[in-house]
Amino acid sequence: MIELDLDVRRDDFALRVATTIDARAVAILGASGAGKSTLLESVALGSGRVIVDGTDLSALPPHQRRVGWVPQEIGLFPHLDVAGNIAFGARVAIDEALDLFELRPLLRRSVTTLSGGERQRVALARALASDPRLLLLDEPLAAVDVAHRGRIVPFLLRLHARVPVLLVTHDLGEAAAIATHALVLRGGKLHSVGPITSALAAAVPDLRVDNLLSGEARDGLLTLASGDTIAVPRGAEGRATYALPASEIMIATERPAAISARNVIPAQIAAIDAVGDDALVEVDALGERLRAKLTDSAVDSLALTPGQRVFLVIKSHALERV
Repeated sequence: MIELDLDVRRDDFALRVATTIDARAVAILGASGAGKSTLLESVALGSGRVIVDGTDLSALPPHQRRVGWVPQEIGLFPHLDVAGNIAFGARVAIDEALDLFELRPLLRRSVTTLSGGERQRVALARALASDPRLLLLDEPLAAVDVAHRGRIVPFLLRLHARVPVLLVTHDLGEAAAIATHALVLRGGKLHSVGPITSALAAAVPDLRVDNLLSGEARDGLLTLASGDTIAVPRGAEGRATYALPASEIMIATERPAAISARNVIPAQIAAIDAVGDDALVEVDALGERLRAKLTDSAVDSLALTPGQRVFLVIKSHALERV
């Protein structure tokens, strides 16, 4: 649980955010100048009220707040090796951080010889070794080349399993892959906050976001965390996230034959809710909870009910990369 009550004024810019988010990985989204980095700096410097899991960090002296911060400029010490950088400022034994970020083979390497991805892992390990109550990440993949960003995402997922994270990013796919919730800023004010899917829809109003699928893309196939694959438009390689509008999912009660759609996916109906003259059908498939939008008449004619096993029919071009 993260509670923020921030009121910051700098020259001609003002940031006002007051919200409570029941999540451990929150992406801070918004256009350039919206106040994303200002929010992180305010939290780091104690400029406002910040409560994490019931502890009011703003009531504590700076040395007791234990807020870890990994800025865009990573700031590793060039005169220290990997082990020295991680141990600098450590409050706990560094063994967990070394294992979590798979850094033992690099311990005696100079940080000046590391790749961008390796340097980022060292910075994250150093932050974790400081035993933070809250971790702030400012564009954590910006210094990593595109081809290797997908390799860092699993490490970030491991990180927020251990400590709450606030993450600033301009990359919506990165946000969807790492965070479970998002806070959207506009002009220094809180525009919306909530689960990542609805927050992305608020951040990019013209992007129809009902379902998000993230995984490793290769040769027109997206491999998901469940191990399932789904056909997607060709072009993306490596870590990728796709939006799938609910209206683009068709449901069949029997497996279709001789059909042009690339994806025919077994699923089980979890719930059916009325939405005006339509119905939102929630289904479990691909290790995810997906939503399909059907007409009431389609639900009636197919006699769909919760618990029923069905097939989802999805054209590959219905998936849009975010």
